[in-house]
Amino acid sequence: MGRSATTGGSTGRRGSSSPPKEPPEKEGEEDNVTPLRNPSRRALMGAAQQQQQLWSLGRRIWVGAGQDS
Repeated sequence: MGRSATTGGSTGRRGSSSPPKEPPEKEGEEDNVTPLRNPSRRALMGAAQQQQQLWSLGRRIWVGAGQDS
C-alpha cells in the first residue's frame, strides 16, 4: 500500500513541485519505479481482493451476532 501511495504522490508532486532540487531525485526514483509498477499493481489487486474477503467475513460475523442477540 505504501509503495502505491508513493508512486501516485510522486506523479502528482512532479507536476506541482517547481523547486529544482526535487526533479533529479524523482527521476532517479522513477527509473526504479517504472519496472515495479506492474508487480505493485498486481499486489494492489491482491490486497483489494483480500479486503473484499475480509469485508464479507465481517458482515457475516455482524449478521450472525445480530441474529444471536
